[in-house]
Amino acid sequence: MTTTSAILLARSFREPRWALPLASSPRFLLGWNRDPPDVDGGVPDAIATVLAPALLAAGAMTVPATRRARRLPANTIATPLALKSGWRAWLPGRRLPAADWLTTSDPAIAQALFDDETFHWEQQATAALIGFPPAGIDAALLDRLTTPDAAGIAALLGADGTRAIVRPGVDGACLGYYAQDDVTLDLAIAQLSQDSAASGIAFTVLSEADFIERHLT
Repeated sequence: MTTTSAILLARSFREPRWALPLASSPRFLLGWNRDPPDVDGGVPDAIATVLAPALLAAGAMTVPATRRARRLPANTIATPLALKSGWRAWLPGRRLPAADWLTTSDPAIAQALFDDETFHWEQQATAALIGFPPAGIDAALLDRLTTPDAAGIAALLGADGTRAIVRPGVDGACLGYYAQDDVTLDLAIAQLSQDSAASGIAFTVLSEADFIERHLT
C-alpha cells in the first residue's frame, strides 16, 4: 500500500490547543498528515527528512541529545549538558544519562530533535535553537526552552545570535517555529516548500482554522 504525506503550515497561530507559547515574534505552526496514519506517534521519518533542512535554513541547530559512542561529523560540535535532578520526571526508574548539546549544520544529526530517548519529542521535553548558540549553554537553558513561556521565547530570540526556536506542540503532533524576524521565518518556509516538492510531499500554507480542520484528519 502506498503511503501519502502532507505538510501543513499556519502562520501566527493563536489557539491554546497546541500547547505552544503565543510569543509576539513571527511564528508558524506546522503539522503533517499521513494516509494511512502511522501507528507510532512523533514525527514520521519521511516528514523528519524534509523538516531538518528547513529548520537549518537560517543557521546551525543546537539541540539536546543523549550522549552516544559515535564519531561526530566535522560540522557538529558537542558541548556537555549536565542534567538536573528534575529531569528524572521524564525518566522514571532510570539514572540520569550523559547528555550533550549538539550544535550542527548536518540534517541527519539535526533529526535527533525528533527522536531521542531522553529528550522526548512527544512529551515536549526538547527544543532547539537556530543560529549561533548562546554563551554558557547549560541545563538552565534547557529549562527555559522547554517551559511554555512566551516572554522567555521572546527574550532568547536574537540573544547571542539566536535566530529561531523550535518547540514540539501537543503530543508531538505539531511544532511551533519562532523567528527573530520575518526574513528568518520566510527562509524556513521557502526551504520547506522546495524540499517537500522534491520529496513528493504536498505542502500547504493555510489559515489556522483550516489547519484545525485538516490536521490529523
